[in-house]
Amino acid sequence: MSAKAEALYDLYDCGRLDGRYSTSELMVMLGIRHRTMIPNYSVSGVLYRKRYLFERVDDEPISKALAAEWDKTRKQILEQ
Repeated sequence: MSAKAEALYDLYDCGRLDGRYSTSELMVMLGIRHRTMIPNYSVSGVLYRKRYLFERVDDEPISKALAAEWDKTRKQILEQ
């Protein structure tokens, strides 16, 4: 049984790139309760809370393991 892959989104806050996050991370960060809201906002191009824009990074979702590795490496770079 393989791990379920999760899509990544670039998050823009008032037009400025804030970072690249998984659907789960965005749900926690922004208090979004329904998983389908993020892809719906991304496809429509409508701002969430008149502030946030979600832009899907790739049509191919990444695995949870790769997302965890990406996050670990990103945090290490930011701490330097």
